[in-house]
Amino acid sequence: MLEQCLAALEGGKEALVLSSGLAVLTAVLQGLQPGDHILAPEDVYYGLRQVLRTVFAKWPLEVTYVDMTDLHAVRSALRPATRLVWVETPSNPLLKISDLAGVAEIARKANALSICDGTFTTPVVQRPFQYSIDMVMHSTTKYLGGHSDVVGGVLITRFDDYLFERVRNSQRYGGAVPSPFDCWLTLRGVSTLSCRIRAHLENASAVAAYLVGRSVVEKVHYPGLPDHSGHALAARSCQ
Repeated sequence: MLEQCLAALEGGKEALVLSSGLAVLTAVLQGLQPGDHILAPEDVYYGLRQVLRTVFAKWPLEVTYVDMTDLHAVRSALRPATRLVWVETPSNPLLKISDLAGVAEIARKANALSICDGTFTTPVVQRPFQYSIDMVMHSTTKYLGGHSDVVGGVLITRFDDYLFERVRNSQRYGGAVPSPFDCWLTLRGVSTLSCRIRAHLENASAVAAYLVGRSVVEKVHYPGLPDHSGHALAARSCQ
């Protein structure tokens, strides 16, 4: 039920729920072959860096961290062995905004799959499939669960592909599955998602505006601010 709910919410074909966001990352990386190359944002979620650096240190997988807001830099970092382009927008933690349509096109022309971490926006604010991203992941621990009492993750695809099927095998046989009660808790959270996200956005805007006016604050990273480098792109990407 949770997989069907989240696939529909994101506008995807199918979803796989796992026991955490990191479990999703790990399962995706397990689906790659030794020597495969990954492109990831230079300010990517710390957990992804650590999984690559520790769990997959002997695999090995090659990774290049690039300024994902610069499409020329993304294109230049491609290799013949590039199989996955990972994008976060807004990024964690600096809230940089990437051009999802541009990244998806670059990945597609390189015969690589694109995955967007949509944890920060949720489908209420941004739906990456509208920009031809191949798969979307969420840490359901965060906004989708919403009550700080459940841990989980989900990978959603818009079409059948080899990597999604390999993640399915990791879910099925690797043991990183959520409990039925965890799934129920997440479904409970989803029922109030749109109301909570609207409140989050209103509160975040108020806090950001307040901090901008404080002389003791050097920098405020918030795409809702007009002077944020990704403000215009974020406004176009949001629903």
